[in-house]
Amino acid sequence: SGDILEIGTYLGLSASILAEAAPARTIHTVERKSKSAKYARRNLRRAGITNVVVHVADAISWLDEAAEQGMSSNEIKKAIRIWRADHHRV
Repeated sequence: SGDILEIGTYLGLSASILAEAAPARTIHTVERKSKSAKYARRNLRRAGITNVVVHVADAISWLDEAAEQGMSSNEIKKAIRIWRADHHRV
């Protein structure tokens, strides 16, 4: 139950594997590069995969927005805090 989050879509291969392994779930995949996201959407469409949503955004910014909208779980919120602590050390 619940959605699955993938960070770093590239061409959509991992997202397609996740989608086929969990057909009843929605896969949210976040890709920073719009060109890669475009190719991923095309590849997913060609494969007939409909349970993947490709988001074009910086992952941390997208996760912040998702958290504000109530889309992310406590585990994702915790992961964001850990990532920030590790990457913002002086």
